[in-house]
Amino acid sequence: MKGDPTLSFYLNKILPTPVEDVSYEKIIEFKRKRNDNLIEFRKMISGFESKLSGASSTSELKALWSVLKKSLQKKQMIWLQSLTIQRLSMH
Repeated sequence: MKGDPTLSFYLNKILPTPVEDVSYEKIIEFKRKRNDNLIEFRKMISGFESKLSGASSTSELKALWSVLKKSLQKKQMIWLQSLTIQRLSMH
């Protein structure tokens, strides 16, 4: 699983990335505020890796990938809504 280019590409598309002019202080503040989300995300990926290692067929791998992709999309929507609400409350 480690180094899977498909998963890396997908995660790079959905994970928030700061623009170049964001200060380190803001990035650290963001990480502190989102620590619970980060822990939840790591647990999700770790569980996925465990399931992958137990897969015995290509069809099982595809099914696992589909479940992970749907879970990540759902989480992405929740996180984006949360960020939008946070931005609105800051103005």
